[in-house]
Amino acid sequence: LAALRIRVWWKKYLTQLQITQFVIDIAACVYASWHEPVLSGLGISAYFPKAAECNGTLTGALTGVGIIFSYLLLFLVFYADTYRVNKASMCGTPHGKAE
Repeated sequence: LAALRIRVWWKKYLTQLQITQFVIDIAACVYASWHEPVLSGLGISAYFPKAAECNGTLTGALTGVGIIFSYLLLFLVFYADTYRVNKASMCGTPHGKAE
């Protein structure tokens, strides 16, 4: 849409939702990695008798958390660069640079 020069009002809110999603994903991955098995804590382990056999490795979990964390950082940098309000820009100079 940006290539078509169409301004969408919900772009900022979508970015906020994606940042929230990454935070929840990281929390869920960390919880699932360090609180094994998760199913027993939920009281539904009887319905999944082979769940203990399909646990991933700690290396896999840490790799996944690392990737999601990198996405989180990229989105935070994008959000800060795109939506920050500078006092200098409010005075007429973009991003605090003098003309």
